Amino acid sequence: NSSVGNIVMINVLHHLQDPVAFFEEAERVLKPGGRVLISDPYISLLSYPVWHYLHPENCDIKNIGFGKTDYINPLIDANSATATNMFCGKGFSISGTCDQLDLVKVKLHSKFLYWIAGGYNFPQFIPTFLNPLVKLVEEALSPLDKWLASFMYVIIEKKGAANV
Repeated sequence: NSSVGNIVMINVLHHLQDPVAFFEEAERVLKPGGRVLISDPYISLLSYPVWHYLHPENCDIKNIGFGKTDYINPLIDANSATATNMFCGKGFSISGTCDQLDLVKVKLHSKFLYWIAGGYNFPQFIPTFLNPLVKLVEEALSPLDKWLASFMYVIIEKKGAANV
């Protein structure tokens, strides 16, 4: 109890069958001021077709986590929309369950570069020397992240003294 300073999750949250159970456990083990740092898919108008139709994992924009099954393959069973469903729109949706956890920050990012660089499974679509140009275009379009981003960073903090 209250023994962990930080938990870092990079493309993990959407693979949890029951994310609420994870946050209940995180609330128990985090020290006051401890944080959960998350990087996970974000579902926007631009990214939805890619996550839903081209990515092998499920993308259910109406649910958190994924259905109960007897067998779970953690490498493929997922809901790419989990973080979006939990942290965007209505806010941190488990606040009634985990009263000691606060949503500190949500930052949307990565509009095109991830996909045209090939993502996880595909060949690179542009030469590497064009990456800085694509980054400039992405920065210029930052005000449109809500509609164009493909990923998000989330910071959740346990109430109490600052984590040092």
